[in-house]
Formats: sequence, C-alpha cells, structure tokens
Amino acid sequence: MKIKKIIFTFMMLFIISFTCSIFFVKAAEVEYNDPITPNGTIVPYQIISTEMSSSDKYRYINDEQKYIDNGAIRLDEPTNKYNSHSYAWYSQFYETNNYTISNTDVMKYYQDGSYCESVGNEGDIICYWRIKLIYNNSSKTQLVNGIPYLAHSGIITSINGTFDPDDLDTLDNITVVSKWGKGGLFEHSGDNNPYYYDSIHGSGNTIDTLHFDDVSSSYIDDALFYVKVYTPKIDSMVSIFNSDNPYTFEKTINPSGYAMYKLNIMDSGTYNFKTESSALTDIKIYNNNMNLIYDQEVNSSSTSYINTSVSAGIYYMRVAFKNTSTSGTITTLIENVSDSSDIDSGILIDSQFSGSEVFLNNGVIGGNTITEGFTRYLFLNPAVAPSTSRLAYDWYSSNPGKATVTQYGTVLAKNGTGNPQVTITAIYKNDRSIVFTKTFTILDETKTQVTDPIYVYGSMTVERGKGTLVVLPDDAPYNFNQYYAWSTGGNNSISVSNYGTIKSYTSGTYTVTGTYTYNKRVKVIMTIIVQ
Repeated sequence: MKIKKIIFTFMMLFIISFTCSIFFVKAAEVEYNDPITPNGTIVPYQIISTEMSSSDKYRYINDEQKYIDNGAIRLDEPTNKYNSHSYAWYSQFYETNNYTISNTDVMKYYQDGSYCESVGNEGDIICYWRIKLIYNNSSKTQLVNGIPYLAHSGIITSINGTFDPDDLDTLDNITVVSKWGKGGLFEHSGDNNPYYYDSIHGSGNTIDTLHFDDVSSSYIDDALFYVKVYTPKIDSMVSIFNSDNPYTFEKTINPSGYAMYKLNIMDSGTYNFKTESSALTDIKIYNNNMNLIYDQEVNSSSTSYINTSVSAGIYYMRVAFKNTSTSGTITTLIENVSDSSDIDSGILIDSQFSGSEVFLNNGVIGGNTITEGFTRYLFLNPAVAPSTSRLAYDWYSSNPGKATVTQYGTVLAKNGTGNPQVTITAIYKNDRSIVFTKTFTILDETKTQVTDPIYVYGSMTVERGKGTLVVLPDDAPYNFNQYYAWSTGGNNSISVSNYGTIKSYTSGTYTVTGTYTYNKRVKVIMTIIVQ
C-alpha cells in the first residue's frame, strides 16, 4: 500500500512548517541534562514529578492488552513521567527520564539541521504523522479542517526484510521501541501500536481515546498520515578498529558550525578522542541514540581530548569551536590506547552455570552462539580479572536490538535475523582502562513449536481471592514475566494478567500457560493450586 498524498496535504504541511518556526523558548539557564539538539537549540519541555494513580495505570494496562496479544512486549509500566518524543529524541534511560516534549517542540531536533530524513536503518527514529479531522456534526459528513501533527516517535531496533517508510505494508518488518503516551514502554512491530491506522480503525470508525485524548469528541476523528524516519546529520562515517595508527579527520568549521562523525567502534577498549586547532575546541561523544555520554576532559589552546573506555558499537562525535564566532580547521584524531593483552580472555562463558541455550536448546557449553530467545551466562576469569564480581563491571552490548546483557552478565539473544555478531563488553568500574569482551553469533530460530516444542513445567499454591505473581520455574528460558503471553485456556474460574498475575475466587487446580515471546517454541505450563 503506497501512501497517496493529496493536495491539501502539501498545503497543510507548508502551513505547519511555516507556523512552527515560531516557538516558545524556555528562558533562563539550560541545565547540563536539559534537552538540547546537537546543533545547540534549546528544546522546551515539562518535568513531571508526580506519578499517576493505580486506577489510571490499570486502565492503560487493560487498553494495551490487544496489542500485547498481537506480540507487543511491555518493557516499562504506564507512567506520565516521560512520553514518546522524550524517549526517542532525548533519553532512553527511562528510569531517570522525567521529561515530556510536545509534538510541536520535538520538531526542533530536525528543523535546526541536527537530524535529516533517512531511508530507515537500525537506530533511526521513526515518526508517525497523523491528521486530526474536524467535522461540524457528529455524523462526520462535513469536514471542516484537517490538521497534521507529529503524534508519535520511536526507535527502530531491528529490521527483518525490506523496510520502506513510504510503504506502510513494510512496517511489520521492523521492530520499534516506543513509549505509548502515558501508557507503557513497548517493544513492538512497526504496525502494532496505537498510532498506526489499522490499530486505531481496526473496528470501524472508532477512536483510541486512551492515547489521543484530544480526539475523544464525536466531532473529531483521527487518521494516519504517513511515517518518516530521521537520523543524525553527519559529515562522515568510519569504522574504528584496533590500530597502531590513529584515525584522522579534518574539516573547516564556519562560525556557529560543527562537525559530526558517526563512529562504528569495532573493538572495545580505551580510546583517545582528540582535536587539534589554533583555537579552543569542544568535543562531545553521544551513544547510538544520541544521548550525550562524554564531554571533553582536557582543553588547552591547541588540543582537546576525551580519554575513556567504550564498548563496541555505534557512537557519534561532535567537534566545534568553544567560541561560536570562530572559524577554521579542526583536525580530529581517534586512537585505541588499550594496554591489555587479556581483553578477549577476561570473560568466561557458562563457567559455573549454563544458560538456557545449553539446558533448553542443547547448545554447547562455553559456545559462542546463542539462538533467539535463549541465554548465556558470563563470568569473570579469576586468572585475568581484578574482581570476579559481575557487579563490579559495567556491561554493554554492541547491538541491544540483537542481544541484551544484564548487570549480572546474562546475555539474551533477541533477534537472529541474518545471524549477526554481537560483542559483549565488561568495563571495570574501579579502573575503566580494564576492558574485557566476548563476541557471540546470534542464530535465527529455524525450528517451530509444532515440530520441536519445548515445554517448561512448574507449579505453585496460591491463596483464594489474592492476586499472586507467577513464579517462573528455574529452567524457564528467561526470568521476566512480561516476556510471556499468558493464558488460562478459556477457563473463567481463574484469571491471569499480561504481567503474569494470577487470581481465582474458586478453590481448585488450574493450568496457566505462558508462550515465550522471543521464541514461540517455548511454553511454560504452570499448575496453579488455589486454596
């Protein structure tokens, strides 16, 4: 289905682009952590200090169940402390993100040239534009106006097959992480969210007032307009390997200008990010989602640099003059200064206990492959590491869309399309020059639940009338209840929520089933004894 843009669409976009050049600017000083574009534009925001009530939270949870039934995974519970634009454009550290950004103000990120349109790649920001259709009667027969607005933002974490932003039929080929209004933070396919046309209008001319409070009137309707994808505007991209020779870039910077380099760090380790120029310069390092993670440490009349340990993955480096009125040439140098021959021998795989790749999927103990949905346990090598406590290290994945790692060194394979390689890095907190890595190949699951089922069994006794969380068996593939789609098999005598909370007012023995989201070969069969 190709998007057809009618004439009034272009007219409305022109009006929007013109009128949106007039913004409310947040006055006074900008805090270091305040939303600001790479180009230096202040982004207005609201700080939310209070949480929603439990009843409101459950209302969101209930309304979102239809999307969970279709495969969406809730990563964080409903909260009004941050919204989709704040998550996608400002910070993915949602535990500490208390900022909301309006659908008008968020456009500053690309209107000032910091971002540009993309064909759609992993790590890019996807935006869902919608039109608020205003009628003069409740039967919606006479259209008065149509107002486009940027309704929703998310981050593309993986692509399976072909994705074309101009073809809505390909949205189901991408995986997106996004915050649904005041609702939960979800990992979902591109077409399985409240902002997609078929989700909103799946049962006729209905409105999802949960996520579109301003279109609850019977005189107003809402429709998908189109999607666009944005990526940081860069001057060049380079892959950085462990090398004796530094990587060098050179660019002439005009007043108020800057250079942005996209860096694909291939080898985890300690790096110098350095600039040389005739005037004071400024260096900033951003992570893959453009969250500022390092600012410069040393600044003299001729050189500036950041010395830090980084894991393999995508980063952005911004260099500019301290004095925005200065112009001239800035030379940028990047070199790996790691001094450890043990970098690839400090992590042991399954050395004490085996992850679910071994005990459920018959994987080889200590192997370097993980199949979708299964795990490997990582430990520190006592012959090399200064501490064997996993909590003494910061753990990183080079591609969290393919595989994640917890603070305890548990690696979960999430997407094996194309059998990608993912590097896991452990950086010692007390001395960040000490870095250890391990690279895994993430395998696509080729078996099915029909041909090669995996059943995990457990049982528990609960009190009648009391809500109790399912305690997953020790041999479950991953100990995270919302990674399972829970069902009672149609038995109305017991209920189970999408978080795995069971409740029954009738004594007896019941069965609750959880289908594992990341590998549907696996089903957890729980026997529930209600007393």
